[in-house]
Amino acid sequence: MSVAFLAVSRAQAAIPAEEREALIALYNSTNGDGWSDNSGWKDEPLDGDGFAMPGTECGWHGVECTGDSVTKLQLSSNQLTGSIPVELDNLSNLQTLNLYSNQLSGSIPVELGNLVNLQLLFLNKNQLTGNIPTELSSLAKLDSLGLDSNQLSGSIPTELGNLANLRYLSLGSNQLTGTIPTELGNLANLQSLLLGSNQLTGSIPVELGNLANLQSLSLSSNQLTGSIPPELGKLTNLYGLYLWNNQLSGTIPTELGNLTNLIYLPLQFNQLSGSIPTELGNLTNLQILFLHANQLSGSIPTELGNLVNLTDLYLRSNQLTGSIPDTLEKLTKLVEGRGLSLDWNGLYTTDSDLRDFLNNKSSRDFEATQTVAPANLTPNQLSPTSVELTWTPIAYTGNEGGYRVYYSNSKGGPFSLFDETEGKTDASLTVTGLTPDTKYCFYMETVTYPHADNQNTVVSEKSPIVGSCSMAMPWMPLLLDD
Repeated sequence: MSVAFLAVSRAQAAIPAEEREALIALYNSTNGDGWSDNSGWKDEPLDGDGFAMPGTECGWHGVECTGDSVTKLQLSSNQLTGSIPVELDNLSNLQTLNLYSNQLSGSIPVELGNLVNLQLLFLNKNQLTGNIPTELSSLAKLDSLGLDSNQLSGSIPTELGNLANLRYLSLGSNQLTGTIPTELGNLANLQSLLLGSNQLTGSIPVELGNLANLQSLSLSSNQLTGSIPPELGKLTNLYGLYLWNNQLSGTIPTELGNLTNLIYLPLQFNQLSGSIPTELGNLTNLQILFLHANQLSGSIPTELGNLVNLTDLYLRSNQLTGSIPDTLEKLTKLVEGRGLSLDWNGLYTTDSDLRDFLNNKSSRDFEATQTVAPANLTPNQLSPTSVELTWTPIAYTGNEGGYRVYYSNSKGGPFSLFDETEGKTDASLTVTGLTPDTKYCFYMETVTYPHADNQNTVVSEKSPIVGSCSMAMPWMPLLLDD
């Protein structure tokens, strides 16, 4: 009697025939016999179609129902191969379609645009090819769309900007081309916009600054050009802004200092120039600040010492110069042995405690790669028209570069370049062709030319000026300081 009751119960729970056919089409199209888990789908007794009896569908692995209709289909990481069948559009009440992390190939069926009740669509981490169907823009209830980690090509459909309820959009790690549609700025509810690791070109749309609810913005590893829009400074809910490995130029907007919830700010491997904004010192929640491999110049702002939660600070391979602020000693959470990278700049310190701290946080002796001015510059008059300059070579003698010698008969300049040494191991240079009975003063700077670890030319700060620039009597020493 209990068996009979169960049979009646299952019969009452039977889904529509077209939905059963859609499930069977999915099984057959994706090699269901090879799934990691296909329990329930072919449990005996079998129907004439070779699958478990009608009324059992809601007990099949990955299938969830509400009433007598399939509402969720979740088969992620289940060894699905083959293609997505067009028959899935018969699942008219489907709310979740999750086929994440399988080996599905072929294109995304345009028919999925008929699933008007769909809220979650995850097809990411497969081997799907072709374009993103514009028909997906018909999924007005869609909350999350994950298509990343496939081989999708073509442009991002502008129509995706119509998905007003979308909170999560992940299209990264594909082969998408073209520009970022400005229409994505209409997605007012969006919390995550992940477009990294594609082949996108053009500039970052200023309209993305309208996405007030955005928490994560990833545009990294594309071919984006132009400047970083100051409008991104309006995204005060951001915790991650990933723009690294593009061709972005211009300065870092001071407005990024408004993003006080930011935890991750990787901007490395671009062509950003100018100084590091002092306003970045406002980002006290920041844990990762990567600015390396750009064209940044000037000194390190003392305000970076406010970033006491930093675990990683990478400033290497820029054109930074000057004394390193002792405020960096407050960054005690930097990971020992790798959390700090200042290499291949023109930075220095005379503070032994700061030097010890920096080396403790770095993977190498940071001073060994700095293009700094030579020390102990000393003039020695050889004749009325020549002077020998000697100095102590800097520690960083590797990579092509040398010392530039400048001279003037006025400490206020203008100074003229006399010559550049052949290398950074040189310790002397004779300045010739000077005017007799004239006092001169000199300074030097060090230059390192582009190399594998830094694509920039780095020029040090000037050395102290030596010599005396007033008139002198014939054959009197020309280079005594005033």
